[in-house]
Amino acid sequence: MGELNRAGLSSGLTGRERERAVIGRLLDDARCGGSGSLVVRGEPGIGKSALLEDAAERADGMLVLRTAGVNAESDLAFAGLYGLVRPIVGLLDQLAGPQSGALAGALGAGALAGPRPVSGLGGRTGPARGRRRGQPGPVPGR
Repeated sequence: MGELNRAGLSSGLTGRERERAVIGRLLDDARCGGSGSLVVRGEPGIGKSALLEDAAERADGMLVLRTAGVNAESDLAFAGLYGLVRPIVGLLDQLAGPQSGALAGALGAGALAGPRPVSGLGGRTGPARGRRRGQPGPVPGR
């Protein structure tokens, strides 16, 4: 039997207590205005997609963005990033200055600033205030 989710129903994930706890802490931190990242990798069929689906279901009140890699786009710089942020590209100006500038530059919507254009992207992630999951909402900056 899988673990219990917030509603007390089985998540269907067996043996993923540690991974779910890490994701749970990231979600809780995001709800409090923090940010973080997590790399999910592994062999095909081990449940990476199920783990990410479970995380999306636990992201109550948060905007969940998704993308998928396409081999034909592997030579295009930032193609995956654009696919991820395309639904909220009109909200980039609501991010903090450095993050907004880095994303705008990477997406070709502005000049890349600094000697190392995009060595990493970070920003405040958090609940989409007053919006349901899957609908664009404010992207507050610090």
